Amino acid sequence: MRRTTLGLLTAVAAVPLASGCGSSQDDCGTCDPGFICYYGTCVPDLDATGGDADADADADADADADADTPPDVLDIPETETPVEVGPDMHGDGDVVEVPIDVPPDVPPTCPDPVRHDEDGDGIDDACDVCPTIPDPEQRDTDGDGLGDACEDPEPGLLSHIDAFAAFVDNRLAPTARWSELGGTWTETPDVVTGASRPYGGDRWLELPAEAPYSVEARFRLRDEPSSNANYTGLLFGVQRTSTGTSTTWWGCFFEWDDRSLSLWRNDGRSLSVVASAREAVEANGTTRDVLRRLRATWDGLTIVCTFDNEEGGHGELSHPVDPFTGMTVPGAGGLRVYNETAAFESFVLYR
Repeated sequence: MRRTTLGLLTAVAAVPLASGCGSSQDDCGTCDPGFICYYGTCVPDLDATGGDADADADADADADADADTPPDVLDIPETETPVEVGPDMHGDGDVVEVPIDVPPDVPPTCPDPVRHDEDGDGIDDACDVCPTIPDPEQRDTDGDGLGDACEDPEPGLLSHIDAFAAFVDNRLAPTARWSELGGTWTETPDVVTGASRPYGGDRWLELPAEAPYSVEARFRLRDEPSSNANYTGLLFGVQRTSTGTSTTWWGCFFEWDDRSLSLWRNDGRSLSVVASAREAVEANGTTRDVLRRLRATWDGLTIVCTFDNEEGGHGELSHPVDPFTGMTVPGAGGLRVYNETAAFESFVLYR
């Protein structure tokens, strides 16, 4: 098949012309072998040679470019990001799709952060499923939105956070009011410091809770102890008396001198020790500035108090509550100091 006029003109521009034909299409002389006469000019006979002038011209241009290109940058295959899927396959043999842009062990970016990370695990408080205990992997086995690190040891007992106070001014701060009775409470960014000597001081969040619920506080001790009875406590079941002049509460307390954990009850008239851990919950050499955590859980039958510190100290005690004693447990949660100064870094109400 003959080329169109456009194709032939391209061929004419790409190769030397041969002489030997006439001055018009009707007056052609004799062209050399491999050429034909086109409007008085000898051009290559493409059908005879089986070539393509356009392709030959492009090939010549590529060859010229390759000649000027260093050999170490030629024909280098495009590098692909390796993704290890390994044994993560479905039973039907389909490979699990893993995004290549984000390593599997890195949590996604928080879409609406508050720019505060209470536990320092790299997860913004607004997206952290457990904001007070470092858990960079954000494990949530039961998928209820409350991370495994903050779940109660009894699976399924708790499912969410009702109030989380990091003592910073952002949208995560509880809307409920804090009330105080006794002591001196000083709020500064990221911490609330409670001091009381020689008596006790209470501060609680007016957000009542029914069973099951759990409260938690993290704190560091400040100043020097003033006596041999220096308590830092976590309150729960806080209620106003009928006259409104005093409160009743339960409390889990850490005592500095003997490093003990105990459960106390205030019935509105007197304080009494309900239960105590048998052994010290931390080593005597532990400094006052170590971060400590108290947690109390009420499931409707039993109160469980736990203590932990960042150096591995731990203690736990439990106490069944007789429903016929009239000692109510529903109520608000809060903080307490007695002959002590403590800087509280966070408070949580779990439901």
